[in-house]
Amino acid sequence: MKALAPLALLLALVGFAAPTLRAAGGPMDRTWVDERTGKDNYDCSAARPCASFARALEQTKDHGTIGCLSPGDHGAFTITDRSVSITCAGASAGITVKTGTAITINNASPDAHVYIEGLDLSGMASATSAIAMTGVGRLTISRTNIHDFTGPGIDMAGGFAARAVIDNVRVLQALGGLRLKGIGGAANYAIVHDSLFESNHEYGVSVDGTSIAVLDSSVLTGNPHGLVSTNGGLVVTDGNNIIRPNGVAMLTIPQE
Repeated sequence: MKALAPLALLLALVGFAAPTLRAAGGPMDRTWVDERTGKDNYDCSAARPCASFARALEQTKDHGTIGCLSPGDHGAFTITDRSVSITCAGASAGITVKTGTAITINNASPDAHVYIEGLDLSGMASATSAIAMTGVGRLTISRTNIHDFTGPGIDMAGGFAARAVIDNVRVLQALGGLRLKGIGGAANYAIVHDSLFESNHEYGVSVDGTSIAVLDSSVLTGNPHGLVSTNGGLVVTDGNNIIRPNGVAMLTIPQE
């Protein structure tokens, strides 16, 4: 029998034929992604950035931060177990998806906080939503562009008291700009500030059940329905919003 080299023997014993070697080291407080030089077998440091947000999340501590070093598409991802900030303002970074959702947030802790800043989220073909909140906790979206989704650009479908702050966000050519419809009838909450929901296919903002949306200094224009209230959903406006020209500025659908 031909003798195996030590490395080949070790790989054969543990069942690997051609492994992907990953950098050693545990999660860090700050990680980085870079489409040009990043690789997902790096440690996601500034010197050795990763290619995808999904890999960077693996390398980022709870309450840590992911940054972007250059423009590029860094892939869809899901957050399930941590607070994290993703800050890419000025880098022109983003995510393009053909199916499903670009960013899914499904944290189980009501104290979790996800902060997203400076992304361009684009849908193609049958992409559903840019950002979907399906767990609990807090979400902040800032200085982000969302466009071309078959579902709501921002979909708040969280558990009890899931809440979002939407600041300086543009949503165009989606089914709607923002939908609040908590899972199982749970109340979800959103504050929309200095944002633009324009030329969406059905509505600017839709609120269902016991959920509440507060609009401040925002513009809803070119949507068939500016505001949609279903089953008692509440929309509060501070009087400094522009809601026009929409086919129907406010549509109220009675409780089922």
